[in-house]
Formats: sequence, structure tokens, C-alpha cells
Amino acid sequence: MEGLEGLLAAARSFAAKSGDEKVVAGQRLQQLVLKIPPDSVRATVRLQVDPAEYVRAVLVAARPGLAAAPLAAQDASGLMARRLAAYKASLALLGAGRQETGGSGGGDEVGAGGEGRLLEERKAAALASVLEAELGGITSAPDLTEITEKALEAFECGSPLGCVALELLPKALLLLQMAGGGEADQVGSSACTGIINRVCQYSWPLGSIGKVLAVLRDFPLSQDGLARVVAQAGQRARLADVQDLPAVVHQLLMLSTRGCRDVVLTETMRLFDHKEASVEEPNQRRQLLEVQGLAFLHMDMAVKYDAELGMAWLRQLRSDAPPRLSAFGLAISFMLAGIHRFEQPVTDALKSLVLGAYQDAAALAGAPWLPQPSSSSAAGTSLLGAAQAAALRSALLQCARNSGHNQAGIAQAIAQLASSLIEAGSGGGFGASKAGSASSAAVAAAAAAAVAAAALGGSGDPGPEAVDGNATPGQRAAALGTCLLLELFEHAGKDVRREVVALCHNRLIGAKEEVAAPYVRVLALIVRRNQATISDYFKEMQLSLEHLAFLPPNAAIALLLAVWPMCRSRRDTQDYVIMLLRKAMFSRELHARLLAARGFLYMITQELQSGSAGAPALDASEPGPSQLSMSQLGSLTGRAGGATLLHEVMSFLRRCLTQQPEVRRAVYEGMPALLAADPSVQDSVVEPLLPHFLQFYEADENLSPPLKLEACARIQGDGVRLVEPLQHLLAGVRRVLCAARTDAATADDDGCATAALRSRFGALRRRLAEGCLEDFQMDASVDFVPTTPGGLLSHAHADVLLGCLEVAMEDLVEELTGGAAAGAGAGAATQGDDGPDVEALSEALAHLFEQHQRLVDLVADRSKPGKGKKEGQGLTQATAGLRAGQGRQPGGTAAAAASGVVTVDKRVPVFSLGCLAKMLDAIADDGFKLPEMDLGTMAPDMKLCREPAFITSVLTGAQRALAACEASDLTAAIATGTAGSPEDGTAVRRLFAVPEWHRLVAPLFRAAQTVILAHCKGRVATAGAAGGPKKEKDLTEAMTQMAARALHQTLAMGAAGGVAGLAAVLELAPAPSAHAAEEAALPPVDGLGPAQSAIAGRLPLLYELFCAACKPSCAKELEQLCACLALAAGALPPALAGAVADWAVAACESLSGLAQPAAARAVLGLALRYKAGAAGVAGARGAAAGGGSQWALGDDLDLLREVAVDIKSYLDMEEMPDEAERFALLNARTHLGILAVAGQHLDSVQSALEWALGKGKALAAAARGYEGTPSAQQRAENQRRAWEKAALTRLHKAAEVLALLAEARLQGTPCEALARSLTRLYRLLGAAARAQAAPKGRKKDAPPVSAAFTDLALWANKSLTPHIYRFIEEVFGQQPDEEENEDGNEDGAESDKKAKKRARANAAAASKAKRESKQVPNLIFQIEEFERHLIRLSAGGANNLMVTARRATNRDFRIKLPSADGEGGEAGGEGRSKRRRQEEAEEETATAGGEEEGEEDEGQEQEGYGEEDEEMGPGEEGEY
Repeated sequence: MEGLEGLLAAARSFAAKSGDEKVVAGQRLQQLVLKIPPDSVRATVRLQVDPAEYVRAVLVAARPGLAAAPLAAQDASGLMARRLAAYKASLALLGAGRQETGGSGGGDEVGAGGEGRLLEERKAAALASVLEAELGGITSAPDLTEITEKALEAFECGSPLGCVALELLPKALLLLQMAGGGEADQVGSSACTGIINRVCQYSWPLGSIGKVLAVLRDFPLSQDGLARVVAQAGQRARLADVQDLPAVVHQLLMLSTRGCRDVVLTETMRLFDHKEASVEEPNQRRQLLEVQGLAFLHMDMAVKYDAELGMAWLRQLRSDAPPRLSAFGLAISFMLAGIHRFEQPVTDALKSLVLGAYQDAAALAGAPWLPQPSSSSAAGTSLLGAAQAAALRSALLQCARNSGHNQAGIAQAIAQLASSLIEAGSGGGFGASKAGSASSAAVAAAAAAAVAAAALGGSGDPGPEAVDGNATPGQRAAALGTCLLLELFEHAGKDVRREVVALCHNRLIGAKEEVAAPYVRVLALIVRRNQATISDYFKEMQLSLEHLAFLPPNAAIALLLAVWPMCRSRRDTQDYVIMLLRKAMFSRELHARLLAARGFLYMITQELQSGSAGAPALDASEPGPSQLSMSQLGSLTGRAGGATLLHEVMSFLRRCLTQQPEVRRAVYEGMPALLAADPSVQDSVVEPLLPHFLQFYEADENLSPPLKLEACARIQGDGVRLVEPLQHLLAGVRRVLCAARTDAATADDDGCATAALRSRFGALRRRLAEGCLEDFQMDASVDFVPTTPGGLLSHAHADVLLGCLEVAMEDLVEELTGGAAAGAGAGAATQGDDGPDVEALSEALAHLFEQHQRLVDLVADRSKPGKGKKEGQGLTQATAGLRAGQGRQPGGTAAAAASGVVTVDKRVPVFSLGCLAKMLDAIADDGFKLPEMDLGTMAPDMKLCREPAFITSVLTGAQRALAACEASDLTAAIATGTAGSPEDGTAVRRLFAVPEWHRLVAPLFRAAQTVILAHCKGRVATAGAAGGPKKEKDLTEAMTQMAARALHQTLAMGAAGGVAGLAAVLELAPAPSAHAAEEAALPPVDGLGPAQSAIAGRLPLLYELFCAACKPSCAKELEQLCACLALAAGALPPALAGAVADWAVAACESLSGLAQPAAARAVLGLALRYKAGAAGVAGARGAAAGGGSQWALGDDLDLLREVAVDIKSYLDMEEMPDEAERFALLNARTHLGILAVAGQHLDSVQSALEWALGKGKALAAAARGYEGTPSAQQRAENQRRAWEKAALTRLHKAAEVLALLAEARLQGTPCEALARSLTRLYRLLGAAARAQAAPKGRKKDAPPVSAAFTDLALWANKSLTPHIYRFIEEVFGQQPDEEENEDGNEDGAESDKKAKKRARANAAAASKAKRESKQVPNLIFQIEEFERHLIRLSAGGANNLMVTARRATNRDFRIKLPSADGEGGEAGGEGRSKRRRQEEAEEETATAGGEEEGEEDEGQEQEGYGEEDEEMGPGEEGEY
């Protein structure tokens, strides 16, 4: 011990001295070290409590040049041996992790020496620091190699301190490289590679992964070495404790500055994904989320210092094959979006990923010919489709839920993405017209209901199947954005919740209705889902309410409905809303007043419903509530409920009755709901209606008419202003009287408001039933031309009168059928001694309908040009663009649009849906099922229900009522504002008189089935020959056409809600007969869901109607029924959809004599649309005798090919026959429509192929980058090949169809459309050729060209391109045949009108084609691009893809357009196309001398082409 202490003292003295004293101290230190044997050095190191000081003393003594004089060789060798022993012993100590407490030994084995005590981490770090500091004194390569080996052995011992030994390796490698001399780089590189391989092969200590990475950061690593280190770190970290992961992530991020940033980010995401998948308990999940939050802090700092790290992640998001983002991967993206530089790019990339996933799902669902993804596939097509969209959706929602666990920094970025997604689907707003289609509003409402139901259930995620139907990818993305905001509000902190509410508020200000709708929906869901905590954010909600009166009309009412639950729980909120509505009442804007009226009615109804049970009844003998003072109102009821609120706002409702007609109508429609909510407020509701009713009612029965129509509308300036919607007033009065109590004591008391109103309404019904049109001055002398103010005023009066007649008819129908009738009473003319006089009621109803129909016919007749004072414009022209609907001003003339006047031919009847349903049932049942009367003749009601005019009128009313329901802005607004509460939505729809259109479905189906089967089956098949005698008007045509239109309207509204919505509609339809089911012969299909089973069960019914209308005389009905079948088939699996397509194909083959192109388009379109999925990918190709190809029949392109063959043969005939050879549907009148359908379908096919080929590139990239077992990689490659083969097979079929159409003698517009399709075809061929080439930088890994593409390329060169060049030359290079008509036909043979008309049409079409100067160059350019890609593929592969190409076609072709003076090339003579047509038609015409000369020149040119071809050797034709 004295020697040890002396050594340590000498070392301290050496460190403290300087100058010459230091040299002397160094010599003394060296002498002391030389006295210690190497074995003693090793033993002492193992026994020392703090070995760092002892080791430092030994190593300092061994420094070269420490003494002034050189050492002897023996001394130098001894110092080197002791230094090496110190290194070995120290590294062995680090490897063992324990110090010995006694004994001795001379072995060098790592870990030798007994158990002992654990070495402290602090002491180990000090020891490693000493070893590294003194390592520079070693210059011997063997010694350095031995130290390196011992350090690796210490690391591989598994001790927690073994990784400290690795700290010596970077400096040791540098010294080895310096000792290597001229081969320094090679020595250092090989040594580093060996060390990295050895380190990566060893299982790192789980608690020291970060330390190992920290050491490896100083290594001179290559990119491959970095990748191996990162992979090993990730593999070991998967087994480590979650608390150790932040250190690992930090070191990985530091290591990423050396390169491989993509690998580091991907491995980090996989690490946390693995940890999350292995979590089982909630506590473990919370702990993992906290650790993820720490990891995000490290990433945030790393990206701020290394922007390239963020760019690497952004490039992955934007790549063709982006990573499969989990919740953690998305959190990385949101963390990155929190940095200002990456905010917008990352948000846009994530938005593109979401929209792309939904678009891919929709495209894959519409492409059954592609291999569908399976759950067992490891890669490939599993990256696409609904599975990808569902996985991304689930990950996003999980990420939003995780934001409350130490990840609040990502919440703002999530909210920004949610807003972007919502704006992407903002087309589905409140109004259908604003979105572009009527069904979009219904789809948005259905999506809102699905989101609301899931939100109230606690998940916040309705799942991808909830947003079903016709929802676009944008609408699905908007629904996802709504869910994200809901999850943020529920799981994030208070600050984030305030930000969510503020976000919704900011988006509402100045927004259009379609933009505001989803944010109102979010607020509605937040309020209903968080009623216990929403009051804490009243100030934020108040900001949105301040702009209530300035929002768009439907957005305002939706916002009011959304915040109403807060009014229920907070009186101050209710008072604040009342104040806002009072301000809106006095606004000049119509929408503000309308909001105030509806808002007050809604609030009163809610209060009445909530407290009606405990409210005392009002005595009818007491003074009315409006006569009480405000001080008496508090004692009127025992509560401050709806009755009190009703009295408070009654003055405002009275004011509404003096405002615009739309405001009045809202009050009329809402009054009955107040009475239904609380019958005790009967007099309060009736009192304001009575005086208003009397203003327009003529009380003196000796005077006529009974209604003052002139007071309902008046001329104002150059237009007409509607003053009073009298028909809606009468409808509202009738509903109020039906719901009001009848008190026997006051039934005849005119002092009672209810009795007085009832008696006058009954008198009005009686007087209308006894009167006629002449009483209202409605006769043939009235001007109804809507282009004049007088005619428009007459339309307004007629509209009001028709509505009043309909109200009276509805009351009679209700009384006939035993319902509530407002005009029934003992004093009524239709009352007998024992009750209603059924005969009198029936006759009154028939008389009212007679007057109704007379007025409709009168208006239609007097609205025609020449019937009024102003000539030149009829009703249809003047009212073009009209669309009626609740809350919507109809269009048409400027005067009509400004005044709100609806012309009679576009008006929606005032009948309630219940009344329409009863009349439809009467049509189906041949009467109202009244008691039998002994009349000896047909009952009046039966006679009425058989009258075609009545049936047509009822069906028209039903169809227009359905259209009004579909176009109603209020429907979607109510669904938005009451999202999450179906009960509230039902109550509001009843209050705002939004009809429940499902009530019409069953009776409408029964009536339509009765009408179509009864009249279409017996109708003559032929539609009448053209130019023959004028066919007599069939009164049943309008009836059957309207029945078919109403059926289609109903099914379309159901289909807007998806498969479930369509099934709900068809379940209400009558069951098909056994004969219809047998004729349909549907194939059995297993695995149908309940909704699909319901649709398939009603398919024979639609087929029966389709067969009944499958004749030329029912063309319009056939068109509508094809649309119905299309809606049903779209919800069914391919087998059943294929059966529908077979029905349509049979109709195409048998339906001859059809003269309506629209019907032909509908039938063929139905067949093509659902043939696509009938055969799937099947369709093997075999060689045909003529060198072409023949496909196995079964899919849509097989059918289209047969149609193209029929079109070609039909058009090649000089005189077109009555119908084509195979498809009787094809004739002179329908062939253009059929060509249009074929072109549209080919466009859709090419669009799907563009997507499929583009995704094939992504699948190839994903398959190349897939990491897994070789078998999994092979499965991924097989998936890609199957995808590519399916796409190329379908492209080949489409090319064959276009080749056939190019050979046909098309003229005019079809030629231009065909040229565009051909250009697109060659663009697709070029894309397919590019996909066969190796990716950039991977030419050595280029796969061989697929056999499918080889066959396609060879066929295109041989059988497609020559036909296309010929098509270009004939169609776009021909000259109008004007000289021929002048010179060659003096005998008058060409003076035929049809020939001249055809010549003029051909000339016009040719001129238009020439003006489209870009079509031909674009087509030729795409052909040449395709061939260029084929040449490149041929140069790099074994196959010559140009072997079938013709050099004459490819190199010598030029277009010869005719010049202006008729000279040059072929322009001066007869073109090739004209000569070909003449030869085929066998018509010889005389030609001028110049024409013969042109023919001779052309023949010489053709001979030259042949000679060039003959000079090529066998097999050399077309080679490049």
C-alpha cells in the first residue's frame, strides 16, 4: 500500500508541478511505475475503490517524452507493457461491472476476480474518460487493435457499463487510420465496418441503447452502416422499457444529422407503433402517451436545428407510396406542422392523403375488373380501397384523442387539418341548388345524422360505413373533419376547446351557407354532447350568436337550433337569444325577419312541450290571453313556461302577419304546432288568425266570389308583388281547426274565436264547392302570358285560387275517409241526419276538381304565344329555370323572380302529404272505399278516381311535392342544427312544415304500379310513323309518364341516403307477384345484408314495370324506369346487377322502332353500366381468324364491342335499314344517341384506367420498398402483377372498341369526340409503356416487359395505328363535296333534299373539324410518344416491340388538308375518303380533268409506298 500511495502522490505532484520541476516529477513517476509488475497493475486496477486515479497515474507515466532524456529500450518496453496491462484491466473491469474485494490473479479474462461490489456508473465514466484521454499516446497498430478488441469484448459481456468501453473506439479507429500509412483510408474503413458489424450483431443492453448510439455518433459511419445501426437500435428498443425510449429517440435524431433521415423517422414510427400494439392496460397506455410527448419535444428541437429532417418526412408524405401512418406517425406530422415553415405544406400533404384515400376507395369500388384487396395480403392492393381509408381515419381520430396526454402541441395542427377537410367537402351545404344537385343536401344530412349518433354514443367516429350512399370523397373527408373537432373538444384541454369554438365562430362570419353548414353542425354536436360543461364556454358561443341575424338564412336557423340546448339550461342565454330575435324582427332583410318568426315559434313550442303537463287549462269563457295585462301573465300559469313566453311574443307574431309573404307563411305553418304542443293555448293561437282571415273572406254570402283574390297580389311598377299567400293561410287555419277542441257550449257562439273561425271556414268550403271559375272572373278573356305584368298578376291569382280549391278538396277527402275535417258540422251542406252525406261529399269533391282542372287548362291555353296581349313568348320560355320549393324564390322572368310569383305550370300543390297519400290509395283501390250506395250507377268517387285528368293531377302533385321536399333548404338546415337529437329534428320539421316524404312512398308505388301496368301493357307498341298522319292524343300518356317520373323521384330521394335509404323506400313498396318473380329469374346470391335483401326482393316489381314500358310508344316511361333500375342495381352485388344488365341487353336486341334517342341512351347506358362488374376480371383472349382478337363475352366492353360492330355495319350501308342487324334499338333516329352513350362510357373507362395505371406505379414503389419475409415480398409483387395485367387487359379491350369506331363511317360531331378519345387512348398506352421501364437509378433491377403489354403493343402497331391514320386522313383531310354537286349531276339526281341536307351537314362538320386545329396534332403527337417509348423498351430488352409497325405509316405519313384555292396534293381532286365511299357504294360519278390528274398523282404516291415496303427483308418491316 505504501507503494500505491507513493505512486498516487507522485502522480498528483506531477500534475501540480510546472517547468523543470514537472520534468523531475515525471521521471520519478516513471521510475515508480517501472517497479510495478504488469500483473500487479492488473490486480491493483481490479481491487481499487476508485481505479481512475491509479490508471491515470500508470498511463501518465507511460506517456512518450515525459522525461527529459530518452528512455532505454527496456524501460520504454516496460512502460508500454504496463500501459497495455492498465488498458486491459480497466476494460475488463468495465465489462465485468464489479470490483474485487480481495484475492489476486494474473489472468486477463474479462470479468475474472470473484463477485465483489458493483462498479458505480460515475466511477466507470471517470475511468473511461482517463482511458480515452491517454489513448493518443499509443501509436502501435497491434496495441491499438488489441485495445479495440478488448473494448468490444467488454461491450459484449452484457454489463450495463460495458457500453462505456465503446467510447474508446472512435479515437482508436482514428489512430489506427493514422498508423496505416499509405493505406490509411482502407484500413480505417475496413476496421470501422468490422466494428459496426460486430456491434450490430450483439444484443445491446436494453438500458444502454441511448449510450451506445451516443458513442456510435462519433464513428465514421457510411450510409449503410448508419442504416444498420438505426435498424439494430430500433430492434432492441422494442424490447426496452418505455421510460428509456426518449433517450433512444434523442440519440437517433442526433444520429440523423449524419444522413439516413428517412430511415431514422421511419424506424422511430415503427418503434412506437410496436409499443402501442403491445400495450394491454390503460395505465400502460397513459405512460406510453406521456413518453410519446417527450419524444415529440426532442423531435421539435431537432427539426428546428435541422430543417432537412422535416423535409425528409414531408417528402415521404408526398411520395407515390407514402408510409402507412399510424397515430404516432400522424402525430409526427402534426408536430412538424406546428413549425411555421412546415405548417401549410404538411397540412396540404395530409389533406391530400385523406382525400386520396377516399378517392381511391371510390375508384376501386367502381372498378370491379381490378383485383380487390384482401385482408390476408401483406402489401400491394391492401394499400388501396376502403381498408386504407378506414385505417387512416382511425389513426387520425386516435391521434386527436391522444392530444390530451402531454401532446397538446399537436392539437392546433389537428384543428387546422380538420378545417381543411371540412372545406374540401363544403359542397354539401344546406341548399341542394348551391351544391349542384338535389341529392347532395340529403347526403350531407345523412352524414350529419351518422356523425351525431356516433358522437352521442361516445365514440365520435361513425365509421366509414355510416357515411354511405352518394357521398363524395369530399363529403366523407368533411365528416372526418367534424369528428376530429369533436374529439379535440372532448379530450383536449380548456384552451384547445376554446380554440375549437373560436375556429367555428371565425368560419361562420361572412361564410356562404355551404361553408357555414359543417361548422354549425360541429357546434350542435358539441352543445348536445357536452351539456354539462358547455356553459363554461358561453362567452365563446356568444360571439357566434352576435352575428345570428347577419348569417345566411338557413345557417342562422341552424345555429339557433344548435344552441337551443344551452337556452334550456341557462336563462341568461335564452334572454340573450330573445333579444337578438327582437332585433332581427325589425330588420329590413327578409331572411332576418324569417329567422325571427321561426325562432320565436320554435322557442314557444319548446317551452310548451317542456311544461305542458303541469299547465292549467284555459277556460274558453274567460277573456283571451291577449286581453290580459303583462302583470296578469305571471299568474296565468303556475310556471314561467311556454304560455307566458307565448303572451310575451304574441305582439311580435302579430307583427309578422304584416310583413312579407314568406314571413306570413312561416307563421301560418307554425301555428298548428303550438296548438299540438299545448292545447291550452288554443285561443291565443286562433285570435290573431281570425281577423286576418276575415280580411280576405267575403262574409256576405249574397256576394261573390267568396275570396278577395285581388287583395292577395297587385301590380307594382313593372312587376307584380305577392301580398298574401292566401292558400297557405287557409291551410294553416284548417290545421288549427282540426287540432282545436270543440266545446258544445260555445260551438255556435260567434264571440268565441275558435267557433267563429270554424263556422266561416265551413261556409267558405261550401261556397267554393257550389261556385265556379266565372265567379272569380276566370275565363277565356283573361291574359295569362307571364311576360306581361297583367299576365303575371293573373298567374298569381290563379295560383292562390288553385291552392284554396286544394285546401277545400283536402278537407272533403279527410271527411270522406273519416279524418279530421275543419269544415264539417251540422250546418254544412254535406251533413246528413246520421252523419256525413257521402254522396254529397263525393259530388262536391268532383265539382271542386272539375273547377281546378278547368283553371289549369285555361291557364295553359291562355299562356301560349298569341293568346295574350303580347306575342312571341310562351309559358315554358318565360319560366325557364323555375324550381319551386319551401324557402326558395322560384326563377323565371325578372318580375316573377323579384315578386315570388310562381307560374301555374311549376307550382307545388298545397295538399298535405297525408291527403296526397289518401288520393293515391284511392287511385290504386278504385275509389275511397266508401259505404256502398244504391245508386244504380258508378259511384262518384269511383268515377273520379278513374278519370285520367284526376290521376295525372294527383301524380303530378305527388311528384312536385317530393321534388319540393328534396330541394328544401330547411331539411338540411334542420338536420344540421339538431344533429345528435332525432327527436328535436322531428319536432322542428313539424313546426316548420317540412313534410315527411316517406309517407308518400307506399301509396305512390301502388298507384304507379296500377297505372303503368294497366295502361302501358295495353298500349299499341308502335309510336307512329314519321311523316304519317298525326296520331291522336292519348290521354293516358301523361298519366303513365308522370307515374314513372314520380317513381324515379322517390327512389332517387331514397338512394341519397345510401343502401339503407333505398332499402327503406323499397320496403314500403308492394311485394312483387309470383309471376313477376318467376319472369325476373334472379340468380341466388348468398351473403346479402338486410338492406340489400330488401332491395333484391323488390327488383322483380321494377322488372315487371320495365317490361310493361319496353315498347316504342312508352319511350319516356322506359327512360324513367331505366333510371329506377339503375338506382336499385347500384346497391346490389355484381351478380344481381348483371341480371339487370341482361334485362337491358335483351331490350336492346328486341326493342325495334324506337324513335326517342333519350330512351335508347337510357337502355344502353343501363346495360353498359352494370355489365362492368358482371364478369369481373374474366375475359381470356384468343387469336381470331382475321388477325384480330376475340374476347370472352361477359363485361361492358364486350357488349360495347358488339355494339360497335353493329354500328359499323349499319353505317357502312348506303341506305340505312329500319334497324341494325343485332341490336334492334339501333336505327336512324337513335344511332347518334347510342354513339353518345358509347363515347361517355369509354370516357369513364379511360378515366378509371388512368387512375389504375397511376396507382400501379405506387404499388410498384410499395412492393420495392416492402420490408418483410421473402414470401411476403413475393406476394406483394404478385399483387402488383395482377393489378397491371387487369389494367392492360381492359385497356386492350377499350382499344379494340375504338379501332372499330374509327373504321365506321362517322360524320360530324362523333368524329371530333372519337378523335379526343383516341388521343386519350394513346396517352394511356404511353403511360403503360412508361410503367414497363425501370425507375430512375434502378436500371439494373428492371423487370422484364410483361406478356400482357407485349401483346398489347404488338397488336396496337399492327391493327390499331394504321386504322387511326386512315381515320385522320379520311375525316380531317377531306374536302367538302361542293364541285361535284355543280359539275357531275346536271340531270337532277343530286337535287334530292336529303342528299343536299347531308352534304351541308358534312361540310359544316368538316369545317368545324378543321377549326379544331389542335385535335389532329395532339393525336399524332401521342402516337409518336407511344412509339418512342416502345423503341426505348426494345433497345433495353430482348423483345422488339416495333416488329409489327409499318415504316410507311410511321415515317412517311403527312396530312394533306385542302387549300383555299383547291390546289396542292389531293386537295385539287377527289379525296381518298370520297373515292372509298364511292367504291363501297358502287356509284360512279363523272370527274373533271383536274380530278383525274389528282387521282393519278395519288396512285403514284401509293406505288412508292409499296416499293419502299418491298425493299425491306423478311422480318425487317417497321424495325427501327
